[in-house]
Amino acid sequence: MKKGFLLSFLLSFFFYTSNAQLLGYLDLPVVGEQWVEYKDTIGANINITAAGPGQSWNYQNSFTVHQTNNIVFQNPNTVPSAIGSLFPQATLVTSGPNPGDYTFYTSNFNGLYVDGYYYDAGVDFFGQTVHDMNYSNDILNLPIPFEFGNVVQNNAIFAFTYPDPNFLPDAIIRVTKSNFQDIEIDAQGSLITPFASYSSTIRAKILSTKNVLVEVDSFGLGNFTYVNDFPEPTTVQYQWFKNGPNYLVMSVQLDEFNNVSNAQYYNAPGVVGLADTEQALVFDIYPNPLNTNDKLYISIKNQSDDQNEIFMYDVSGREVLSTTANNSLIELDTHQLNSGMYYVKINNQKQSYLQKVIINKQ
Repeated sequence: MKKGFLLSFLLSFFFYTSNAQLLGYLDLPVVGEQWVEYKDTIGANINITAAGPGQSWNYQNSFTVHQTNNIVFQNPNTVPSAIGSLFPQATLVTSGPNPGDYTFYTSNFNGLYVDGYYYDAGVDFFGQTVHDMNYSNDILNLPIPFEFGNVVQNNAIFAFTYPDPNFLPDAIIRVTKSNFQDIEIDAQGSLITPFASYSSTIRAKILSTKNVLVEVDSFGLGNFTYVNDFPEPTTVQYQWFKNGPNYLVMSVQLDEFNNVSNAQYYNAPGVVGLADTEQALVFDIYPNPLNTNDKLYISIKNQSDDQNEIFMYDVSGREVLSTTANNSLIELDTHQLNSGMYYVKINNQKQSYLQKVIINKQ
């Protein structure tokens, strides 16, 4: 009786936090997750409401789509090793709109961060061509845990140096780009986009203040002195989040005069295989719910020689079990786990899957 009550309590707690939009580790992107971005480059019909709970946002007819982008999160080992090695901390990567361009991400129990960018053709930065922008302090994409009323601040920093014999024969110039972020969940409510209706979402207001600092080491001795800095106007971005895969459902950018400059909404195909779909990993987890014993089985079809990583998490995102295997039937011993809701995550080199499992011990 007590165990049944405990399970009911855990399930009610999970769904309460879900309805309250507490974003956590299980909401972060995984390898194979796909987002389709529909971009309105003008955003003339988008209006931003005041902060607060109980919102009812309806943007179903507010978008005029000018551009569509397909975003797939991949394992960093899928990019050329000479590029991937520049971002050793990255756990995810997406391809940019131009061939050879990449965005590298780090995902951990503190959130999702942009580790840096790689530009195949290079970008002009203060007269220098820069290919890789690896931030020493990463750009914060989504902090976790995160819910209505929370405020998080972050300062992302990228710096590079180059010789400047035109200044002095041994002079070294250091250029440091900083991006101070102030991120607040300022509103929550229901949201309608042209793609779907969401009964419960939260909205983040993101203030970004950027500055470029220029310093010089006149004699190449490691002693840098101030030359100038170039502050940029603070910009505002709003993002709407939901729980589960494809957490980002809508985004709006404002210019320095607080006018909407562009907006995006997102289609959510979910987690997809990066290989041919006919060869996609198909699995079954049973028994689910697990009632009578401690053995949980994972049956995998289309199993190749790839090694599968199996992880099990509780509802807080804490890892409670892990193993690796490359056979078609995997047995998990759950005797040490209490009754409750868990997530089983299966990774291999091509794909990633996540499934909910309930343990209800008698």
